[in-house]
Amino acid sequence: MATNEVYKEGAQIPMTVGASVAARKPVCVGKIPGVALTATGASGTQVATVATEGVFELNVHADNGGSTTIAAGDIIYWSGTNASPVLDVNTGGTRFGYALEANSASGTSSVIKVLIGY
Repeated sequence: MATNEVYKEGAQIPMTVGASVAARKPVCVGKIPGVALTATGASGTQVATVATEGVFELNVHADNGGSTTIAAGDIIYWSGTNASPVLDVNTGGTRFGYALEANSASGTSSVIKVLIGY
């Protein structure tokens, strides 16, 4: 084993998210997408355990700056902040993952399965 190894796998790691975050919410640390598995601490610490891979049911808005729909396989983008997360198909955001389900109601939000990463 390498003596400089910090985590054997990087799928769930503690990260400073820079805002109060509830568990099960999408987060983005720089360009790293993930889902908070733990809430940030009550004492003001902004560290949460973040899943950086996997499939999660997340609220995604069918909006690309106008109106659109979401098809399975579409790229999902991060267009918010950790305090106010927004996932959508607006290419002006940070790549977050892939839609595994469709949302055919243009301009609406729905919970769909999202594969984190790219």
